[in-house]
Amino acid sequence: AAAKAAAASWLVDSRRAPSLTQVGALMGTPHYMAPELWHGEPASRSSDVYATGIVLYALLTGRTPYAGLSLTELAAAILEGKFPAIDRLVPNADPRLVSIIERCLRLNPAERYASGDELRSALEILTPVGRQQQVPTGNPYRGLRAFEAEHRSLFFGRSLEIRAVVERLRSDSFVLVAGDSGVGKSSLCRAGVIPLVQDGAIEPERSWTSVAMMPGRKPLQVLTSVLAGYLDVEEETLHALITESAVTFGWYLRKQLGAARGLIIFIDQLEELVTIADKEQAATVGAVLAQIAAGVPGVRLMASARGDFLTRVAEIPELGEEISRAIYLLRPLTHDGAREAIAGPAELQGVRFESDELVEELIDAGVEGSLPLLQFALAELWEVRDHAAAVITRANLETIGGVTGALARHGDGVLASLLPQARTEARRILVRLVTIEDTRANLSEDELTGESAEARTALEALVQGRLLVARESEDEAIYEIAHEALINGWKTLRQWLDEEREGRILLPALETAASEWERLGKPRDALWGTAALTRASLYLDETSLRPRERDFLASSRRSVARGRQLRRAAMVAIPTILGAVYGGVKVQEYQALQARVEAKLSEADEHLREAEVLREGFARLRSEAFAAIDSRRSEEGEELWAKAIVAGPLADHAFKEALQAQEGALVLDPSQADVFERLAGVLFERALLAEMRYDRPQAEELLERLRLYDTEGTFVERWSAPAHLSLTTDPPGVEVAMSRYQRGEDGVYELVDRRSLGASPLRDVELSPGSYLLEVGALRYPLMAKRGEGLELSIPLPDMDEVPEGFVYIPPGRFWAGSADDETMRKSFFLAPPLHEVATGEYMIAIYEVTFGEWLDFLDAIPREERGDLVPDVDNLRLEETAEGWRLNFDMDGEAHALGRDDVLHFPDRTMLADQHWTRWPVLGVTVGNARAYVDWLNTSGRLPGARLCTELEWERAARGADQRNYPHGDVLRPTDSNFDLTFGRSSKAHGPTEVGSFPVSVSPFGIHDMPGNAIEWVEPSFSEGDTVARGTGFAYDAVQARAYNRPVTPESMREWTTGLRLCATPRWRKSDRPASE
Repeated sequence: AAAKAAAASWLVDSRRAPSLTQVGALMGTPHYMAPELWHGEPASRSSDVYATGIVLYALLTGRTPYAGLSLTELAAAILEGKFPAIDRLVPNADPRLVSIIERCLRLNPAERYASGDELRSALEILTPVGRQQQVPTGNPYRGLRAFEAEHRSLFFGRSLEIRAVVERLRSDSFVLVAGDSGVGKSSLCRAGVIPLVQDGAIEPERSWTSVAMMPGRKPLQVLTSVLAGYLDVEEETLHALITESAVTFGWYLRKQLGAARGLIIFIDQLEELVTIADKEQAATVGAVLAQIAAGVPGVRLMASARGDFLTRVAEIPELGEEISRAIYLLRPLTHDGAREAIAGPAELQGVRFESDELVEELIDAGVEGSLPLLQFALAELWEVRDHAAAVITRANLETIGGVTGALARHGDGVLASLLPQARTEARRILVRLVTIEDTRANLSEDELTGESAEARTALEALVQGRLLVARESEDEAIYEIAHEALINGWKTLRQWLDEEREGRILLPALETAASEWERLGKPRDALWGTAALTRASLYLDETSLRPRERDFLASSRRSVARGRQLRRAAMVAIPTILGAVYGGVKVQEYQALQARVEAKLSEADEHLREAEVLREGFARLRSEAFAAIDSRRSEEGEELWAKAIVAGPLADHAFKEALQAQEGALVLDPSQADVFERLAGVLFERALLAEMRYDRPQAEELLERLRLYDTEGTFVERWSAPAHLSLTTDPPGVEVAMSRYQRGEDGVYELVDRRSLGASPLRDVELSPGSYLLEVGALRYPLMAKRGEGLELSIPLPDMDEVPEGFVYIPPGRFWAGSADDETMRKSFFLAPPLHEVATGEYMIAIYEVTFGEWLDFLDAIPREERGDLVPDVDNLRLEETAEGWRLNFDMDGEAHALGRDDVLHFPDRTMLADQHWTRWPVLGVTVGNARAYVDWLNTSGRLPGARLCTELEWERAARGADQRNYPHGDVLRPTDSNFDLTFGRSSKAHGPTEVGSFPVSVSPFGIHDMPGNAIEWVEPSFSEGDTVARGTGFAYDAVQARAYNRPVTPESMREWTTGLRLCATPRWRKSDRPASE
């Protein structure tokens, strides 16, 4: 009634309008007028959206919402916002269209679409412009990868931005898309803008093509290469033209294109020109790009750059002048854009989300720069969706651990890809970016990295891995954790934060003190005293500090030491002076002081006794865990190990308390010489415990502190105590040489200091603790020498004629097996036991993987009816027998190749190893059952008596030697070291196997080839019964999975085009006294 009365009143007022239109007058077609217009408010974009909604309502239902009402009734109905439900009038209407129309007709203008463009974007999801192309099969979400042109039909949520950039390109020669890290710049350009330009969105009279590049270290070569391919000219010719004159090159480009062709050049990550590129080449490329940006008919330049690098990008010679007018700032997805990006790809393949609430939860996770991480979670959700019902449910989200669970798994993978020192820096950076209140901190690059190259490597990896986002703030880049959900949802980070809570409280105070000390000119009175230094020693990992803070602490310690010396000198003279005047009083004070010192030392002794008990418990649990694991009682072993890793920190804390009490006694009376020795003893014991816990950074820090207190050098000498080696051979009289393994800066282990030890037997050879290679005649024997041990080796030497060709004999011996990675990575990713020392007996192992040629011999030797699934037929390769003999059918990026036994396959995109004899490849596409059938045939046919699959431990020892390296040749795997996913640049026309032995740089200490790549190798399980286990990695997998201790457990039926095998064999001599292999 009230609405009707108000409507009537407004109608009367409007009819009294004078000849000139007054402010507030009612104007428009009544049925299409928004509620606010009936109130006399001016028309707006929102009222236009309302009118469009009425049109859509009428088109869908055949009537307007308020048809048949009088003008007064119409006004009242519109003001109440009640109209017949669309789904009642049209039961089969698309609910998504219904939702769009209802939003257009909401009473509150703020709740409608903000503009016609936004409404158009919503409608395009239903009948998307440009999505008539074939939708790519498979997972429609890109995870952490950028969308490419072929994924344009899957790229949602950026319609407005795409049109805006295209509009800019119609009139401007150069557009620079800038934005925060992870906001989607590359995807916008590659999957949004470029396809529209190629469709004729600008200058349709031209036929448009695109080229894309990332500058890298040598941008001139990259630019020359991509343009030479398009212009069909030799790279040398084009290089000379570009370097001669940018203007000349511009004219040449214009002439080549003519009036019919158009070219859009996309430079992805333009900031690389100022971060990693050769300066001279960057200047040349900058000049060329500036010429294009100034305007070349038929050419458009588009680039992407992180917003935090814009200031530096503007310094690129010549191009910098074009930057300011070219910038298009890409902001994070709007709420509606995020909804499209989440729901759109699934809907294209007929899959829906269970509820709006689920979508809203995902939208909330996709803000503030973490869009790629959301995409990762969506990709995971797609894989676990309800296939039968074609729906993504909340249960699916819980299966992947929620959005944060997916992110956490990704985070662990990023950390695992780093070298140990860079991983330590990554930990420090991540912890620094969380406040003590567990919120996100914002810090600059200098605050996070200082002058540390490892820290810069870690920071870049964390940004590239989308765990951090970088933002522009004034004149510097500011970094923060991509999502606060990581703080509590990522177990690894949460564990680090809990472990370092005291240090996180102390570190800001240290940084402030060091900064102020430096600002004031480094005066002594700004340094810390003993109490503060004691807290720093207890709660800060000094190896992870920046140089300024380490310098401040070192200066503070030197200042405290000088003070002690002065006090000691004063103590020699002062008693004589004071004795005459204050003798009685000082004696009493001295006695009181000694009582306090004794109390502190008694407290230290109590903590020390507790520490020793806890350490013994840790050592016992550790030994029991390893014994259970090695006895194939993995579940029991993991339970014991879980208790051990709790007991270890407790023992460490007790040692820490003992140190704190002893240092307190030293503060009270620095003249107590025996306290120095006691402190050194506790530091030594705590360092030993850190070593047992595989905490190498802590052990190194404790050793540094030990050198300050170990005035006699006793404990430092004990830490470096040599081992003593005695060696016998059977037969004796064999020449023995020895080399030491040294880890290079590149992570590769090199043999140095080779020397002859003479003929066996050898007695009391002194070895510093470390990793060595013994050459006993023709036999290679890696060993680890431990501090102070007496090592007695008895090596049986076979007649080398008894070792089959292509095999290596490995005598009995010990080595390190398992993983010392974070527990989450070790248990959930690598599935490896904790790192510990084990042993094998003697065995033989093949230098190379079993090849296709050897497999063909096997197939030829058995009856045709028995071959069955022994003939590989999987994914991209299929072996078949023809009238001419065996043929391998190999699919290379859709191109079928039929290869006879002597044929060579050429990979056109390879820069090395392009021509391949496929019979020398490792056999691929075999199951573990096939592998066992092969070794059975070798035994029964007499070709290789004793043949079998290697056990896990035999395989790992052959790969690692005796020490704790990650790969056969060191701690890092480079693309040229082995055949894995990065070796050939992931090109589909380069990707594939290589002939065995093609990568000698990654040969193992025993001389075994291809263990970190080429083919995954079936082995027999060593740690549990019934598992099907493989070792090594295939050419399709990454470097992390190639680590020697990674042990994927698979279904027994698994058959991939990367699975093969390597042979081991049991020696046929000395069967009566041969040690068991396991």
